Amino acid sequence: GGLDTSVPYGARLVFRAGPCAIGWTGAKCDVPCHHTCYHCQQFREPKPTDPIRLPGNTPADCVACPDEEPSLLSARFAKAGTCECIDEAERSSEDGKCHCIQPDDEKREARFDKGPPKKCRHPCRRGTTEAFGDDKTAVCLVKTVVRAIFLNEETLDQGSCPTGMYAIYLGDGAPQCIRQDYAKSIVADFGDR
Repeated sequence: GGLDTSVPYGARLVFRAGPCAIGWTGAKCDVPCHHTCYHCQQFREPKPTDPIRLPGNTPADCVACPDEEPSLLSARFAKAGTCECIDEAERSSEDGKCHCIQPDDEKREARFDKGPPKKCRHPCRRGTTEAFGDDKTAVCLVKTVVRAIFLNEETLDQGSCPTGMYAIYLGDGAPQCIRQDYAKSIVADFGDR
């Protein structure tokens, strides 16, 4: 690349023939793509005010988004677009990358699933087990509660808990009230093992 001075009547700029390697842009493919892109177009869409073809290194020049990041290309039918964070993800001000949003429930954690399709999930953290309700809801229960449900499966009762709940005793103290459908989910899950 650079200037070719072997040409008899002056110098001319040498351009790279063909597309750039992934992650690079510009006439000589020596300009990195914008950090939000996995791959970008070689040249920016020209404007009447542009004196030369500019490298495609802006956020709007992406043609592919990073696989390991919860982002998707905004342009469906255009040649290029921006890499936007998917639902339940946001761009970090620290590293400029999309990350799944941590849930409010401290028993759950944010996880990125590369898919396809890409999505953010919120599975139970290590040390907890997910129990499912008849109403398509789910809750993460700590292992001591899960063990107590499983070991006392035959004697579970409402005790002092509201209707539709089982009293789970973990020691000396007031019972922990757990929805019956969640407890039945735990018993069914452990029964299948």
